[in-house]
Amino acid sequence: MFVLSLLDLLVVICLVMVVYFKHYRILSLELLNKGAGSNFSCDDELSLKRTLRFSIQLSGLSIIWVVATQIDKFILSAYISLDEYAKYQIAVQLCSVIAIFSGPLTQILLPRLSSLYASNQLQEYSKLYCSSIILFIGILSPLLPYFFIFGDDLITLWMKDTMLSQSINMYAKWLMAASFIAATMNFVFICLYSLGQLKYH
Repeated sequence: MFVLSLLDLLVVICLVMVVYFKHYRILSLELLNKGAGSNFSCDDELSLKRTLRFSIQLSGLSIIWVVATQIDKFILSAYISLDEYAKYQIAVQLCSVIAIFSGPLTQILLPRLSSLYASNQLQEYSKLYCSSIILFIGILSPLLPYFFIFGDDLITLWMKDTMLSQSINMYAKWLMAASFIAATMNFVFICLYSLGQLKYH
């Protein structure tokens, strides 16, 4: 896992270097074509230091995310029986329902909000950001009380075993609540990413 994270970091750094030198060459050619007396100036956002800092921040968040999402599996597999661990894993799979909504929404919002902020359209930025949060919470928040009240019945429809369903829902209702909170907190990441302030995340 640690080796994969380091490999991820190296790949990101290499890609950043390729993009940087490509832009640097294009900007150098444009400067030469416009002549020495031109008012054309190199954008600070293409500087190597700033780009590397941003990529290292993203890689650090990726490493933390991998550790945070996998550490429970290492700990639980060492301290509980395989039977209980299997029930826990089934409950984890149920929580992927939250990711089905949060993943695509994040991929839509990141470039759109970054574009709005870069073009100084702050009113549209605020409107899109707030409406996305309200829509996300409005659609997914009813799942939480449903799992706490009727989770056993829902899992029984899937598993065809009442006792097994009760054991699975013992984990599922809490994991669903935690997944919902984590997905809601992802809006903080979306905001900081679009503002270019990932160091505060």
